Amino acid sequence: MKELLIVIIKKLLIFIISIVFIVLLFKVIIAMITEYRTKKITEGAAYYGAIKKSAEQGNADAQHALDNMLHDYTPAKTALFEQTKKSAEEGKAESQFKLAGMYYHGKGVKQDYAEALKLYQKAAEHGLADAQHELGNMYYNGHGVEKNVEEAVYWYKKAAEQGFEYAYNTLVTMYYYGNGVEKNRKEAIYWYQKALEQGFDWFRHAYRELDNMYYNGRNKEEAMKAAEQGFAAAQYALGNMYYDGYGVEEDIEKAIYWYKKAAKRRHKNAKKMLDEIYFEQTKKSAEEGKAESQFKLALMYYKGIGVERNIKKAFNVYKKVAEQGHREAQYELAEMYRKKGDNAEAVNWYQKSAEQRFANAQYALGYMYYNGYGVEENREEAYVWYQLAAEQGHREAKKIVYFEQIKKSAEAGDAESQYKLAEMYYFGQGVDKDREEAVNWYKKAAEQGSADAQEMLDSMDL
Repeated sequence: MKELLIVIIKKLLIFIISIVFIVLLFKVIIAMITEYRTKKITEGAAYYGAIKKSAEQGNADAQHALDNMLHDYTPAKTALFEQTKKSAEEGKAESQFKLAGMYYHGKGVKQDYAEALKLYQKAAEHGLADAQHELGNMYYNGHGVEKNVEEAVYWYKKAAEQGFEYAYNTLVTMYYYGNGVEKNRKEAIYWYQKALEQGFDWFRHAYRELDNMYYNGRNKEEAMKAAEQGFAAAQYALGNMYYDGYGVEEDIEKAIYWYKKAAKRRHKNAKKMLDEIYFEQTKKSAEEGKAESQFKLALMYYKGIGVERNIKKAFNVYKKVAEQGHREAQYELAEMYRKKGDNAEAVNWYQKSAEQRFANAQYALGYMYYNGYGVEENREEAYVWYQLAAEQGHREAKKIVYFEQIKKSAEAGDAESQYKLAEMYYFGQGVDKDREEAVNWYKKAAEQGSADAQEMLDSMDL
């Protein structure tokens, strides 16, 4: 028993010694790794510092090497990050801006939008235009913060007010194209003009149409003379002048007059501007509760006239007007339900519109009954609605009614009607082409002595 105890104690001591040795070895390895990393970072920092100093003195090779280091050399990145962080913590706006960029792009540190936002905010509040613009970008894109276009515009304007080139470009683009904000050509031209005042002439090439507006706004007499001579471009430019109030007093009616002149000469942008004006006028009238304007507004959303196409908005406006009893809106709503595959709801709205004597709806309702779409098939009911639509001059309905009348007369034994029915089947008039049916009715007519029918049969090489 005593010997067994001694063996156990020996094994326990060996186990403890092994554990202690492993722990000590692990600590030594960690210390070596730390020392190696520190040495490399220090060497990197020293090398980076030397290269940076040479680059700042204008050495082209050093500038190239510095650029490569920042993209490829981790110790240099880490060293730069630590130096920049230290400087940023001292409250230097430029360093805060640079550090924010490192966090944003993940250079020398793990990417962190939230930390980048904080640093851009600090630098922006110190009045650094670059930081104000980048902060605007973060709010616009929703990076590190909830998307907020209004806040983005606030910071873009702060940067632009300090003459920051890219802020002008951002604001002009946003207002001119309606990127994130409502289109506002006056605001676009305002910031465009500011950019030119700062000497950024490249804007003239980037925004040629804006340049034409701005130029013509300062040359009213020249634009008027060319417009009166029938030049579409000048007529369009003059329309812009009156629309925006540049060089002349703002006058929408005169703007429309010149846009129409230019549009008649197939000026595409003039037509586009007329659509946009028509949309705005229609929208304003619709907001006043006018059902007819609401119907037109829905149509404009559906077709993308003067506004970006928006099926959802079109559907909502059509529904709102349809519920007020507008028969055309009821029909258009039914069409949208039918395209969505909801035939039952389509029949419901076709019915409402048809009962108000809208011919298109009467024809569509007849079609639904005839084919049993969204409702139980009922040919007699279908014919009733086809006839009502035909009485109002609906072309397709008239063809169907005429076909049914001829068919009824042919079935009653009238030879002339049998011949006409055969022709309709043969040529697909008011009915799908059907050679077999055509032959059948030609034979019936021929049997009653129709020479025309017999001639057709002979020519068909049966």
